[in-house]
Amino acid sequence: MSLRAYLSTHRLILGSLVAGVVFVAIFLTGCRPQEEIKTYTVPSTSLPRKPVDVAAVANQLDHILVAILPQQDKVWFFKLVGKAPAIDRHREAFREFLATIKLADSPQDLPHWELPAGWREQASTSALRLATLVISDGIEPDGIGGTPDQDGADNREADESEDLELAVSALNFSGEWEDFLVPNVNRWLGQLRRPALRYETIEKLSQQMATQSGPATLFELSGVMHAPKGMGVH
Repeated sequence: MSLRAYLSTHRLILGSLVAGVVFVAIFLTGCRPQEEIKTYTVPSTSLPRKPVDVAAVANQLDHILVAILPQQDKVWFFKLVGKAPAIDRHREAFREFLATIKLADSPQDLPHWELPAGWREQASTSALRLATLVISDGIEPDGIGGTPDQDGADNREADESEDLELAVSALNFSGEWEDFLVPNVNRWLGQLRRPALRYETIEKLSQQMATQSGPATLFELSGVMHAPKGMGVH
């Protein structure tokens, strides 16, 4: 056998062996059982969200009760600020107070009014606040106020039994009522961290309250005060 024939035969044998090895490898791979896909359930580590106590949140809101009473070229403001529970307790007395207001003959003089039980007038220390009416929010001698618990103590929260202040102030007025009303109401809304409103919306929020000198415009606004209660002029 010549050398060329020998090498050719050797290549054929070697090629057959390689092809056989590859075939066996493919065969064995195809016959290997597929691995099973496993799934796992892992318990959540996040804490369940506590439901919002809507009543508790509402009780923490600050309220502004304010009545606006025009007199010639001046407008009077009667503004009461407090937490929702305190305002709830004194809202009716506030309305009764407004019903007694009678404007003086001159807009330079304070209006006349009658104070409900538990209210007192305090000397004003501000040139812009013309009068301060203090409303006692503690337990009255006759038991009016918070409900005492078993040892006779008032069961209100501490910040609910503070005295409230009703501020009386006035601003000069000229021009259109809308132009006067909108910036004042939006100023109060700003104190409560609420967005400004247009006149059409402000008008829908207003109520009319009778006084001895004609109707007053009444607003009740709520939010979270920027400053502590009692601060601010009107």
